[in-house]
Amino acid sequence: MSPTAFLATLTEAAEHRDPDAHLVRHALARARAGLLDPKQLAVVLFRARSAAWDYVRQEGIRAATRITSMCSDLLNQYSSLTGVPTGEYVDGDGPAATKVASVSLIVDGQLRTFGPCRAVGKAAARHAVRLRAVAELAGLQPPDQWLDAAGTGDVWLAVTGVATAVSVLDTAQSRQWITSLRWREGKSDTGSPKAHVTCKHRGSTVSATAEGGNTKQARQSAAAALILVLNDRARTTITASPVTVPAPADHEQPLVQPEISRPTTPSPDTAPLGSYSSPAADPPTALVAPVVARTTGGPDYLTTRTALPGLDRDTVRAEMDRGTYIVFDTLAPAAEAGLLCALWDNSRPAGAEVTVQRTLVGQQGESFTFRCGRIGTGDAIALLAMPPQDEWSPSARVWARVVRLALSAIAQNGIRTALADTADRGTRYPTWRVGQLDTGQLQVVNDLATELESSPYVAGQWINGDNIRESIDLVRAVRGMIDAVADYLVTSSGHRYMHGPVPFTGAAYVTDADRIVTLQRWVDDADSDEPAEQQPSLQLTIKPPQPDSTVLETTLQLCRIPGSADTAVDADDVWWEGVVLTGFPHGPDLREHVRKRLRLAGRTVPSLEALGADPYPARCWISAEDAAALRGSAADILAEMGIEVSWDKEWADALAVEAVVGPALPTGPVTGRLGLGELFDRRWRITADGQILDPAELDRLRRAELPWIMRKNRWVLIDDVTRECLAQPTVTSIPRAQGMLGVLDGWVTIKGRVYACKPADGIAALIADLRTTDYTGAVRQVDAECSITLLPHQSRAVAWMIRMSLAGFGCLLADDMGLGKTISALAFHQSRRRAGANQPTLVVCLSGKLIKQWDTEIARHLGSPVTVFWDQERSLGGLTADTIVLTTYGTLQRSIDQLSAVHWGVVIADEAQRTKNGATGAAQWIRALPSVMRVALTGTPLENQPDELRTILDWCNPGLFGTPAEFKAQFVRPITDADNERHAEQARQRIHRVLRPFLLRRLKDDPALGLDLPGKHETTHVAHLADRQRGMLEALTADDVEQMERNPNSPVIGRLAKRVIHQQRKITNSPLQYDAVDLEEKGLEPCDLEPNAPKLTVLRRLVERVRGTDERVLVFTYYVYAAKMVNYYLNRLGYTSSLYIGDVGKTDREDRIEAFTNGNTQILVATVTTAGVGLDLSRANHVIHFERHWNPAIEAQANDRAYRIGQNRTVHIHYLVTRYSIEDRIAALLANKRDQSALYLPGGEFDFTKLTGTELVNLVKLRTS
Repeated sequence: MSPTAFLATLTEAAEHRDPDAHLVRHALARARAGLLDPKQLAVVLFRARSAAWDYVRQEGIRAATRITSMCSDLLNQYSSLTGVPTGEYVDGDGPAATKVASVSLIVDGQLRTFGPCRAVGKAAARHAVRLRAVAELAGLQPPDQWLDAAGTGDVWLAVTGVATAVSVLDTAQSRQWITSLRWREGKSDTGSPKAHVTCKHRGSTVSATAEGGNTKQARQSAAAALILVLNDRARTTITASPVTVPAPADHEQPLVQPEISRPTTPSPDTAPLGSYSSPAADPPTALVAPVVARTTGGPDYLTTRTALPGLDRDTVRAEMDRGTYIVFDTLAPAAEAGLLCALWDNSRPAGAEVTVQRTLVGQQGESFTFRCGRIGTGDAIALLAMPPQDEWSPSARVWARVVRLALSAIAQNGIRTALADTADRGTRYPTWRVGQLDTGQLQVVNDLATELESSPYVAGQWINGDNIRESIDLVRAVRGMIDAVADYLVTSSGHRYMHGPVPFTGAAYVTDADRIVTLQRWVDDADSDEPAEQQPSLQLTIKPPQPDSTVLETTLQLCRIPGSADTAVDADDVWWEGVVLTGFPHGPDLREHVRKRLRLAGRTVPSLEALGADPYPARCWISAEDAAALRGSAADILAEMGIEVSWDKEWADALAVEAVVGPALPTGPVTGRLGLGELFDRRWRITADGQILDPAELDRLRRAELPWIMRKNRWVLIDDVTRECLAQPTVTSIPRAQGMLGVLDGWVTIKGRVYACKPADGIAALIADLRTTDYTGAVRQVDAECSITLLPHQSRAVAWMIRMSLAGFGCLLADDMGLGKTISALAFHQSRRRAGANQPTLVVCLSGKLIKQWDTEIARHLGSPVTVFWDQERSLGGLTADTIVLTTYGTLQRSIDQLSAVHWGVVIADEAQRTKNGATGAAQWIRALPSVMRVALTGTPLENQPDELRTILDWCNPGLFGTPAEFKAQFVRPITDADNERHAEQARQRIHRVLRPFLLRRLKDDPALGLDLPGKHETTHVAHLADRQRGMLEALTADDVEQMERNPNSPVIGRLAKRVIHQQRKITNSPLQYDAVDLEEKGLEPCDLEPNAPKLTVLRRLVERVRGTDERVLVFTYYVYAAKMVNYYLNRLGYTSSLYIGDVGKTDREDRIEAFTNGNTQILVATVTTAGVGLDLSRANHVIHFERHWNPAIEAQANDRAYRIGQNRTVHIHYLVTRYSIEDRIAALLANKRDQSALYLPGGEFDFTKLTGTELVNLVKLRTS
């Protein structure tokens, strides 16, 4: 039972005056072991008022004394259950260096104070007062008055806040409570880490197996499971317990039988931890109950099965000692399958109710009829698990090995659910089977089956109730006995006390068809991971239609060679003619694997579910709707399952329905300037075998009465979607922008269905022009006419912008930083002038220093008149068509009236990421500028979220990409919500297909650009926290972190986290930064700075490499104080270092850049916000990040100040990270962001997912490893 289900069971039982005793006892076992979680324990403490729960509540409080976080969680649960605020704490100092604490809560409408309690340390005092509050709220004695009621028997093992389940077992062994503790790790059938633990307890071997997300979790889960088993076996006398446990009924097993050496089956709520077993060391003579009625009450969809009576155990033992043959009853349905004892002496008395007549086959093939006595599965396990006797027959010896293999397989492989077939096709038997056998175990099964061939065996089994016998499959018989053992050991009577009368908890048939489908789906999901080698290739062949039929016959084939359709054979030949599939021997698993795959396929194509329900699947009839699905995406889904769909040669290709979108009556070439708000018409176009159907053929399809017609001697399938389109040839018109986006995408959604979208004749040429990637002729023309010397990739960018301009669209040039976007934009301006454009160009820059760079580049390459609209005396007088106006985003907002009065030829948004947030002033004011064309320039078009990219592109082409919600639903969610990599890749290709015409992005390291840039090496250098740093981190942030841990979903956690993060980052740089110490005033030397700032030592070692050379170093930091501290430190070390930050004057900044470029300064220390954008610092070949920035794009911009065109030396990027601090977690987040960089942009970027409260807590918590 899952924790959620167990909580629901407890909550319901808490309302009863007389709760189920077995549930109470189980809760008691978990409470003692410390395995009740806070929500479960809160129900017991605060809601369960029956006296039956008293001892459970006391044991729960006892566990809370050991687990320090439990009491805090319990008080939060109390507040949640009662609807009152959480407690308010008052802390103080006590005598003898102790601390005192009290807590106030609203109880029954009154404010009540608990405490004060005194302890050594604040945390201990708070734990003490929380413990007292919880005990009193639960109506229990204070914990310090409790007596140890554990008795004098075995020790109860319990998990604590410090001692994990694994360490509890280690302690138990060191004190000899258990011995021979052994661990074994491995992988489950699903590939999950698995742990198996065994020990000796009172002379018996006890074990547990569990899975986990990693090996450590698997070990903890296995250890917790073993603790429950060991506690269940303990013989402690508890005189204080108010629980009255009823004696088991005659047909039930006691829940605890310490004197019996039997495989231990999991209790329902511990079952998810794994499978459990205790291989019996001695003959388990009392292992099971006699084979009598194992009844189950329950819902009307369950039919109780009374187990058939069998020979008593003494009779079976006597027959085995006489050498009687033991055979497996393959004629019995799965629910009744078991061993038979061939009674040689027919005169011996044995009731008819315990015997059956069976035809046995001898070693030479002879057949003879025997009276065979049934052997109960429990008796079979008890007798065959003990050492074989010399008097036993060969078959008995083999079946003894089968039983021992079953017990071993249960221990190693676990168990799984299944729905077994019965003679009645409308009935299923919920059963348990052993987990997937590995290769070695399958070989043992085959060997045992081979040995059984030399002994008598039952002649055959019934097929579909027709009394037809097939040749016996002894491998299936061996597997049937193994599964019978698993089913018997799991379905104990204790299950119904926890689960109630539901499937898989007792012997019952399911007769309701809907319930069978639901259960079968649940079983298939629970056992969905099959080894790849056990999945043969399947093929479904759709036959031509029969006269007047509305369904299609579909046959199943299996490929003799996996993946080879040419080797496909009919399933009938495999089931009945013994055709062998390469690598897939005809065994009991083959049909089950095939059936299960077909059932899973039935979730996509419903008609196939019936094929999967057939014990011998070979053929079925599918509807026209399902056939149509198999013509489309359903076939791809089935192909992923290893099921190929084949159509008989008499079928034509599928009819293709396309939506044709475009202007109704095109009057000329369509461009982006005609108004994206105008309407586009939509109409249907239907093709067959690639040919467009003419009106006569469409009319014939429209009048067809059956779902298919014959066309050109081949059948054509007419699905419901096609009929709807035929009935309504046109669809409602849509806005032109939406139509353009659909045509570019190639797909459009109409009435909830997705159709291929094709351009109408009026826009076909435009779409083809947008999609072209051949710019050879245009590039040659640009190079011939442009006066600027361009690199090949720049010429292509200019040709692309010219083409977008002629088509009437704006565009986004998103080349990597350092690839010369400015030069490309200037060349585009010149090309427009040569083409006769008569309006000026406006360039909006990020800052004044970038205006100067643009001014310099214009003067160097064009000589065009420039108007700098930025200073106090700015004016727009005297503009000509050749004029380039330079301004900033800030000036744009202040002078929007002047700038919007001009109708610009082109507006260029430099560093366009400034407009990524559509709600900001920069984004809103730049939209107000009238222009013929808009061009965005940025090397980081997407810094955090995909909507930033949409916002920039929406500025370039207003309305084309829809609203933010539409863009997210249409392009973002299909990537983030994809259920597999294939669908995610399809979604990525789709957004690339739509964006590619309007966005051009190339990366510097693309070999196709031929830039021949030098190498770039990135290295992370690790520093370790100094003692003072660690002490400050613990002292200054502990309370905030504790508050965040207690309330990870609090609305103020973001504000708290921001404060804690900045405190931690400052301390990690240097405690001096946190205290804002004036270094010059203190006169501190490097030797004074390094001991408490280890990153300075790492920095010194890095810059020592360039001392005395002509190499240059850039040092970037996020904090102004850190920049000043690093500059101060380097100058004191004797380096020529200068500072480049925001409060340095404009003239001084320019002088410092010039000194750095000319070599007068070797090191430039700057903040990323001041020098990370727009500067050409290619003289530097070392870039050092004193701390990591949250945004990898910001770091990349800073790196590209040095790694850009013009750099001729290898660039070394150094990242300084402090181990076990917030910095190494930031580095991990950055790596994760970069891993997602290809989601939305062909050249890279990422989708930043905001951190949850829990993730923020994990981010700021201090760690030592």
